[in-house]
Amino acid sequence: MNAIRGYLLGCGKRREFWAGLALSFGLTLSAAFAPDPLYLNALPLILVALWLLLASRRLRAMRWSPWLSLAPIITVLAFFFALLLLARTIPDPQKLYDTSLAPIGLGWLAFNLLLGAWPSKSRQPPPATQAEVFG
Repeated sequence: MNAIRGYLLGCGKRREFWAGLALSFGLTLSAAFAPDPLYLNALPLILVALWLLLASRRLRAMRWSPWLSLAPIITVLAFFFALLLLARTIPDPQKLYDTSLAPIGLGWLAFNLLLGAWPSKSRQPPPATQAEVFG
């Protein structure tokens, strides 16, 4: 149990983050060939849980708050609720939905590139804050 807790509270390297994104991309591609609809219903939950795990570990390695991993999800939900409200006033809402997916995808891509490219911070304290042992 301590190993699982240690993994969940640990820091993630860039390589681990990119490998996890490749895994989630592979799971998404496998949905096209899945005959079982139960898998298709559970896939979004699996992908969100995997992404939250990867993003929170990566944010800890960058010394940022892991709660920032919720920001893209909250932004996407707010954007969709705004689209639903706006779709009531537009006569052809399909055009609105077709053009609105690009900003969501670009924002998500930008956040993932930021997480994957930002360097990790060292766990060592800076030399100015280390205690002097000799003298």
